[in-house]
Amino acid sequence: MKKITFKPNKEKATEVLLWICARNGGSICDYNLYAVSYFAEIEHINQHGRPIIGDTYRVYENYIHADELFNLTWSDKLISNVQEDTDTYPIPRDQSGILIGKRNPNTQVLSTSDLVCLGNAFAKCGQLRQYLLSNLIHRDKAWDKMVTGNPCHTEIPWELLIKDEALKEDLLENSNGMVI
Repeated sequence: MKKITFKPNKEKATEVLLWICARNGGSICDYNLYAVSYFAEIEHINQHGRPIIGDTYRVYENYIHADELFNLTWSDKLISNVQEDTDTYPIPRDQSGILIGKRNPNTQVLSTSDLVCLGNAFAKCGQLRQYLLSNLIHRDKAWDKMVTGNPCHTEIPWELLIKDEALKEDLLENSNGMVI
């Protein structure tokens, strides 16, 4: 059975992460980071036919997990082709685990539509406290469908996030690891 797959864009993932940190005053927790990215991706793919990053999202008990953003934020150092100095890690964590953006995002990597959808998602959930964020996520139909009867860490299929059937069919036929 075919499924919609994308190869995540690490360069855009880095800039999205830095953009979200900057929008939140320079730092962000994982829960809000993943939620903003998730809701921005849903809006973007439904309005523009492609995701922003193309991340893989998973259900956890009270939040959404994003594989690519997780890999960027929990590695020893970020190795990215968008930096001249790959030893500089632009997104370290403070003692409590909060992500700190150490440079401004390169918004030229992001399209206008990317930025609009990120802005909408940030307004929706970027600064929610964890219990309010959990309530918002629990109302998400795709999260609810995948969390019921499935183990934690189950992938949320892109097919559940796309509303337009024609777009869904097109992406089922043509995405196959499409690089964003």
